[in-house]
Amino acid sequence: MYKMIYDYVIIGGGPGGLSLASLLPGNNILIEKEKTLGGCHKVIWDNGYFTEHGPRIYGTAYQNAMSILAQMGINWDDHFVHYDFQFLSIGLGEITGTMQPWETMYLVFEFLKQSISGGLKTPSLDKPLSEINKVDDTTTVGEWMDNKGFTDKSKNMIDRICRMTDGADSSRYLLTSFLQLVNQDFFYSFQQPNKPMDQLFNLWEKRITSKKYDINNPITCEIAKGEEVIEVSKNSQVCIIYTDRRIISSKNVIFAMPPQYISQIIKQSSYNPFSDRFLSYAEQTQYLQYISLTFHFSRHYKLEHLWGVAKDSKWGIVFIKLDDYMIDTFPGDMFTIAVTKIDVPGLNGKTASECSDTEIQEEVWQEMNLLFHFPDKPVIKIYKGNDQAWVLTKHGYGECTGKDNISCPDNIGPNFYAVSCHVGESPYSFTSFESAVCNAIWLVNRLTGKNTPIKTLWTLDLVLRIILVLLVLCIFIWFVIYKK
Repeated sequence: MYKMIYDYVIIGGGPGGLSLASLLPGNNILIEKEKTLGGCHKVIWDNGYFTEHGPRIYGTAYQNAMSILAQMGINWDDHFVHYDFQFLSIGLGEITGTMQPWETMYLVFEFLKQSISGGLKTPSLDKPLSEINKVDDTTTVGEWMDNKGFTDKSKNMIDRICRMTDGADSSRYLLTSFLQLVNQDFFYSFQQPNKPMDQLFNLWEKRITSKKYDINNPITCEIAKGEEVIEVSKNSQVCIIYTDRRIISSKNVIFAMPPQYISQIIKQSSYNPFSDRFLSYAEQTQYLQYISLTFHFSRHYKLEHLWGVAKDSKWGIVFIKLDDYMIDTFPGDMFTIAVTKIDVPGLNGKTASECSDTEIQEEVWQEMNLLFHFPDKPVIKIYKGNDQAWVLTKHGYGECTGKDNISCPDNIGPNFYAVSCHVGESPYSFTSFESAVCNAIWLVNRLTGKNTPIKTLWTLDLVLRIILVLLVLCIFIWFVIYKK
């Protein structure tokens, strides 16, 4: 009935899907509904103007992403450079400079307490969602600050840090995850792309599709862009994928996307390969919407070099001046900007959700101009992709920290698999390029019996515990010698 049976159909062309395409043996195909790869990291060009779902921050902690790209002959350092505003030197200073001394002490004490006790671990979501708020380690940053009596000024600053670093506000950002900002990135640095990300994804695509299947290289993968999967099915022999162009058959199907998008496809299908709990989990997720824009100036000006959290912004604006890193890419100054508070009135008295595109552009221009006093007005573009930041409605922020965010049987069916940051097999605690790659490596190992290592990080809590053990050992040795 079908002309070809693939070994794997991979649905989703973000970093996770591309990692699967790079590693899975067999004759495979990756399907991406957009015309460009990259998932939420993709670039969309609007009449020649760069737009993205930004701002985005990468880092030297992305050890597994570096490793996968290196296997494809791509050097990470060719695409990323040092970010001028490091969280530990700038962000942490901004936080402690805003907070009262007693608030800073609370934060330090909480970090030390959780570091020594091993509390910086993943909250287990292997419980009914109706009971999840009863679990101590799902305390959000907002709940913790309320319990400690933090001032509104401090709450506002920390909320902005939450929104910038992982897309969630303080009411959904887990306290353990917030502390991981210091813990996991202490020995690493943040980075920015030195060229538009589509150049990286285009090169990655070329390396994947140039592979030819032979006995020495049993991996080959087609990539179909601009093709949308409508529904899936299964008979006694193969999995069947219906797209808006054709019918594809395969031995296995992998959804490399967040649960909500998977649920949308399953709801349109006559066949449900996953458990009811998985679909229930997906239905109880929502996306914290924020609006991304880019400012394009016709020339470069000598503007003040500012950290990208606008402290007094009505709409919670965050930004990065990309032309500082993408040298010789743009003819003038270029900013990537996000409105993180769409339900708060701006200078014009309206919320972002009440404004037209033109009104949003004007409001963001007014707020940015208060910071930089621009000599002229830029071309302003609103990103038109459909990417949002993944958060959960029923409990704290649902990132990919550690284990058991969804137990394996929930996202694995007969010849169908779901993998993205929700799987929880990443040592890096945030929804990110790195965590998507880690979860893909985990699934490849599970499917193929390989043992590709998932690299772990040197963390501050680990070093503190080592120091504590050494200190106890030294005291013990001193005591033994002294007693003699």
